[in-house]
Amino acid sequence: MNEPQQLYVATRKGLFTLRRKDGAWEAVGTAFLGEPVSMVLPDRRDGTVYAALNLGHFGVKFWRCRAGGEWEECAVPTYPPQPEGYGRCVTRGDAHARWRPDLRNLARRFAADTVI
Repeated sequence: MNEPQQLYVATRKGLFTLRRKDGAWEAVGTAFLGEPVSMVLPDRRDGTVYAALNLGHFGVKFWRCRAGGEWEECAVPTYPPQPEGYGRCVTRGDAHARWRPDLRNLARRFAADTVI
């Protein structure tokens, strides 16, 4: 079994990259210093690394770094515009909203925009 040669450490103080060198781990990179990184996911298919940052008032932001590139913020999914003549979507108890976004189609559109 292959030993991992690179390790990503997501902390409340940033994202740290460690590499194994001569049997020991060495810090080789940092990103988002001072920002809380709640999750990191390296994609083995193409070398892209994804990171989620919980920025408090500004909400959760999703970033990616393509192999050998710079970090870039990923677009967030958006809902389609509300049809004219419809009020707010409210669902309480037995009441059903008259307008609902097609979430399956929205998920497909988001995936198509973000997949490399």
